[in-house]
Amino acid sequence: MSQATAANATRKVALVTGANKGIGYNIARQLATLSNPAYTVLMASRDPTRGSASLAQLMKEVPSASLRSVTLDVCDRSSIQAVAKLVKDEYGELDLLVNNAGVFDKPGDKGHSAKVVDHTLATNYYAPLHMCEEFLPIINKNGRVVTVSSELGTSALSRFSNDKRATLLDPNLTVEKLNELVASFRESFVAGHASRDGWLQSAYGVSKALVSVLMRVLAKQAKNGVTLFAACPGWCRTDMTSPMATRSAEEGASMIMHVCMLPPNDQTSGAHYENKKVVEL
Repeated sequence: MSQATAANATRKVALVTGANKGIGYNIARQLATLSNPAYTVLMASRDPTRGSASLAQLMKEVPSASLRSVTLDVCDRSSIQAVAKLVKDEYGELDLLVNNAGVFDKPGDKGHSAKVVDHTLATNYYAPLHMCEEFLPIINKNGRVVTVSSELGTSALSRFSNDKRATLLDPNLTVEKLNELVASFRESFVAGHASRDGWLQSAYGVSKALVSVLMRVLAKQAKNGVTLFAACPGWCRTDMTSPMATRSAEEGASMIMHVCMLPPNDQTSGAHYENKKVVEL
């Protein structure tokens, strides 16, 4: 389906962030090939030119697909709100949200600066948080949120101090308290004292640990059968990683797709998945 074509009412609606390349593109592709259930896939990307090019490419690969390119800057709350309004106005509800967009700033390039931690947290933690805050109200009954995390996050969490880990895994943890902890980590990182303060001096690893915890917290608050998960695609060959990575972007996308396709009301809601299995935080 082209952008100008009305959505097929029998199709579910999925939104994938960072869908113009890599794992996000392959998630969109795999969703677009499904027939039961069939999806209209909204391919979100920050750059409209790249987004349009990716849409055209995927239409060539899957001519029967129901696709649409949407411009979305996940670090801009007003951009998120605009896309949420578009989804509500034109589709009524969303069935699946895949928070795929992410960044990995190499510490060797920028050091332990405010710039690197702010960029990392804005994209890897606050963007999924704000996406959930804006989209959860319009997610259909038994709908789902899957946020791409990393095994580096679970590894980081295991190396936090006992106090930090206990606080993050407290079943009564709230989003407000979690946000306070995120701000505390940022201060420690900029000062170069993150490890001393019970964290790790790793903006990426900690950001992924925090977003996995966020999914756990939000899952406890979810209503109407909505489920939320974090999932690791594995070490994949993308622009963000290395050509030596052990998985292709397509293989990484299949790890995320497994979680997207779990049965409705899955009892593992809030869990972090790696290699299609729940990994305890």
